[in-house]
Amino acid sequence: EASLLLSMGDIDGIMNVTQHYTFLETKKSSMAAIMNRYYYALAFLHKGQVRPALQNINLCICAKPLMAEFWCLIGDVYYHLKKDFKKAAGFYENAMILGSRRHKSDRYPMDISKYKEYPQKMIESCRKINESFGVYALKT
Repeated sequence: EASLLLSMGDIDGIMNVTQHYTFLETKKSSMAAIMNRYYYALAFLHKGQVRPALQNINLCICAKPLMAEFWCLIGDVYYHLKKDFKKAAGFYENAMILGSRRHKSDRYPMDISKYKEYPQKMIESCRKINESFGVYALKT
């Protein structure tokens, strides 16, 4: 339900559904609970709320540290909300390193091959932004 609401762009709906199921779920480390937290964190990112986004995604990483998508989401929080491009690049690097070690038979419904392309693109973006800041700082 949360992923359907996400595809429709209904962030408030996602937050309501995921919050409801987060508190109903008795198995806090089940796949459903972890994916629910992932979508909850994603909704907080879209709402511009750093702290709850990081709190929820950290719980996901504790349960599944080899999920590149989780590391990328932390990178996205640092990139888009905190504007800390150096830290963001570090999280994207974690996504590539740890995501590459994920088992091919993993049951989680995320794209296993995603661990490389998106993080590389974002690391390059972080590098370019950091370089442009350096050039600008030298000129002033």
